[in-house]
Amino acid sequence: MKTDAHKTSVKGLVEGLEKLNMNVRAVRVDIKDITSDLTYPAIAGINSNKYGTIT
Repeated sequence: MKTDAHKTSVKGLVEGLEKLNMNVRAVRVDIKDITSDLTYPAIAGINSNKYGTIT
């Protein structure tokens, strides 16, 4: 698994959660697609240099 206390990757998160028998799916979306219709819990990795501040 490529997840530890110092770094992680989406692939590492998916593999680790699957090993814990969790139903997980990684998707890539545009910022406009982040709405209240998302299934939670969700983890979002946001490039703030490209999109600005999200609140």
